[in-house]
Amino acid sequence: MAVAPKFASQKPSRPLVLYLGDSRMAYWGLPTFKHWNVVNAGVPGSTSGQSLLAVPGLMDQYHPQVVVVETGINDLKYLGLKPEMKDELVRLVVGNISNIASLCTARGSRVILLEIWPPASVDFRRRLVWNKAVDESVIHCNRGIRGLNSIKSNVRVLDLFQASAVQPSPETYLDTLHLKPETYRKLESALESHLDAFHSPENTPTKVR
Repeated sequence: MAVAPKFASQKPSRPLVLYLGDSRMAYWGLPTFKHWNVVNAGVPGSTSGQSLLAVPGLMDQYHPQVVVVETGINDLKYLGLKPEMKDELVRLVVGNISNIASLCTARGSRVILLEIWPPASVDFRRRLVWNKAVDESVIHCNRGIRGLNSIKSNVRVLDLFQASAVQPSPETYLDTLHLKPETYRKLESALESHLDAFHSPENTPTKVR
């Protein structure tokens, strides 16, 4: 499942933000933030558990100032075949995301947890392996993710669709799960403002050695 992370042009004076997650992060590519270098370590097809397993190596290699996380939809897709596992998978996803945040903050990084983006209308290719439990579980996971917001622990939870005034409409999506390039451009502006505010000098975490 591993792929080589993508880099933006590196300027030593800029802090580093690490993108972590699945294809939704990978397809974002490399945003051009004014004050940030970017490493995109999104891996298409990865689950929240695989994202969690990748954290120690990525943190040791890149030492990012901020980690931005969007993961979980690939876990929840399984409910199309096993809707009775909804509660179990919601707990699993929220637990994995919580552990991702803990590992990152323990190494001195701030964390922005993005709420799981809702899927679009199900296209014909997915109808036989989709269930309303997927959409319901996204809502339940996001409720759990919001509970991880902690100013003291340097973890922020962000509904990036709401912050960007992006609606889950056909104009937003490339397919059931993925966004159009122009949608990412809208998300970037809102995320950059949160990154800049989160990384203000008065909010400096203490690194664990």
